[in-house]
Amino acid sequence: MRRWVIDMLKFAMALELASGLVSLYYIFAVAGAFVYVLTYFLGAVAGAAAAVAATTYIALGYSTVFAAYRIVKKPTTLKPGEALLWSKLALVAAVLAVLSANILYSITSGLMALSLYLYTRELARLTQEKILK
Repeated sequence: MRRWVIDMLKFAMALELASGLVSLYYIFAVAGAFVYVLTYFLGAVAGAAAAVAATTYIALGYSTVFAAYRIVKKPTTLKPGEALLWSKLALVAAVLAVLSANILYSITSGLMALSLYLYTRELARLTQEKILK
C-alpha cells in the first residue's frame, strides 16, 4: 500500500471531522426549522419524516469518517467493493451538502470520497498483483 494514499485518507478524515463538527450546528438549525415548518403546515408525520431525513444525512457523513478510521488503523480490513461503497456514500454526502448550501462540508466530503476511491484503486491493484503472482 502506498503511504501517500493512507496519508491523504488521514488528512481527509481530519478535515471531514472538523468541518462536520462545525457544520453540525448549521444542520441542526436548518433541520430544526424545516421540521418545525413542516409540522406546523403539514402535520406531525411530515415533520417526523423530515427529522428522519436530517438524521440520515448527519449519520451518512459521520459513518464515512468511521470507515476511514477503520482503514487507517488496519488498511486490509475493507474489501475493494466495500471501500467503493463508502466512497460512493461520501460522494452522496457531498452532493447533499451542496443541496443544503453547506459548501465547506461538501468540499471535505468530496475530498473524503476521492481519498476513499484512491484507496479502493490501490487495494484493487494490490489484490490483482497477488492474484497474478
